[in-house]
Amino acid sequence: MKKLSLILIGFCVFFGAYAQSIKELKTESSYLVYPKVPIEKIDLTTAKIEFSHGEITVSDEKSVLKETNLCKAKGAKLKDAQAIETFYYKIKYTSPDAFVRIKNNSGEVVYIKKTSEKASDYDYFGKNECYFLEAILESAYNKMKAKNDSMIIANEKSAMYKKAQDFVNESLSFYYETENIEVYYVKDSKEFQYPELLQAANTAIDGYNALKNNYADQVGKGKLMEAIKVWDAAVAQKDVNDKKARINRRSAGRLYHNIALAYAYCQDYDNAIKSLNASLAMYSGISNNFTVACESLRSRLYDEKKYYEMNKEAEVKLATASNDIVIQDLGTNSFADFKSDYASYNRDDMTDKIAEAKKIQEEAVASGEVNKYQDKVLHSATQGYMLSLPTSLGATSLAEIQAAMKKLEEFPVEACDLVQLNQLILKNNHIKTIPADIKKLVNLKRLDLSKNELTELPVELGELKELNTLVLKGNPLKAGEVEKIQKLLPDCTIKL
Repeated sequence: MKKLSLILIGFCVFFGAYAQSIKELKTESSYLVYPKVPIEKIDLTTAKIEFSHGEITVSDEKSVLKETNLCKAKGAKLKDAQAIETFYYKIKYTSPDAFVRIKNNSGEVVYIKKTSEKASDYDYFGKNECYFLEAILESAYNKMKAKNDSMIIANEKSAMYKKAQDFVNESLSFYYETENIEVYYVKDSKEFQYPELLQAANTAIDGYNALKNNYADQVGKGKLMEAIKVWDAAVAQKDVNDKKARINRRSAGRLYHNIALAYAYCQDYDNAIKSLNASLAMYSGISNNFTVACESLRSRLYDEKKYYEMNKEAEVKLATASNDIVIQDLGTNSFADFKSDYASYNRDDMTDKIAEAKKIQEEAVASGEVNKYQDKVLHSATQGYMLSLPTSLGATSLAEIQAAMKKLEEFPVEACDLVQLNQLILKNNHIKTIPADIKKLVNLKRLDLSKNELTELPVELGELKELNTLVLKGNPLKAGEVEKIQKLLPDCTIKL
């Protein structure tokens, strides 16, 4: 056990010697949020803005709880109060979903949003009172139950309506959203110096500070574009296959994130999303706090782009407390219709997001910024990084699934750039040759090429020193091909 501990310590020291130290500068800024509906196309004097919710229910079941309260007899002085054990009820109630719907003067639904989610909470009847006998508590509750239930329902409905009102004010107005900004840079090390990245981070901080509550500040945007140039130059030098490179996979991922957020604040959402996809590509198959934050930002940017395109020509008028918009409360009467409209609208909205994501992905692949198979790589603790082709992963229609599952006629040479792969599964295709670039997959442990049309095997397979399983069943290989590779990889199990 002691030997194992020493090995682990040695590994950590070795790894730490080459691990880049990613630092960040922090500030607070804000971005302009655009209305969620095309406000220039809606006459707010004739539009219908409606609110509906499900039933608010108060349970008849209740739990008896106890606490110690300071109590005094009726008419007694406060100094005569005594600490005694009292009883109260814990009563469960359920708040429903609630929706806001906006219709234009033609009656067409232009926007619908779920403003409250179904949830349960508790009311505590008699808490802080002096019901020193359970029978007294029960008697008081029975007398006040109807009034108490009505009060719970009224309070919940008021809270839901306020949330809806706040949302409407935001959805039909421009306003600033404040957020904490982190700008990443790489700390100097014995091997490399990064003065330009620290300077770019400081320049970006100045830009974000200038843009706080002032989205159109050209000086601030200019500083962000200046920083972007530095970061672009840095990521152009990246080597994702070498952990000890000056700009390795990890640091490139952080710099791409810098670029994405800076472009977003300059309202260049296409480049922002493209850069964010490049950042996530550096962490393919990995899920951590950073990648979760990137995915959340990407979702936000899709929305920002949509609402920006919708209202970029509109005059920017910031929301104020005085421009509250009246909402017609339809209560529970139209709840079923609201749910149906929400399902339809949400489905169409998601379809638009998927289509936009595919477009950006295709453009990134076409430009060479993203590997065409990057989003097909799966990762697990037991299997490592695995790519299996063909696959319908990501396909959303029958036609796409059928196209994606079409057998390969050639070896997918782009997959050889995915150096993190531990498993490559290409069985049941029509592959006839293996490219020399297969040697790039230095982390490959399993290669399954069964049931293809291979007749020869390249000597470059011999450079895959981590390969422990090579499956070649069902291939018309020439005599001596297997023996050739077995000599090069004596510890690899070749299955025929």
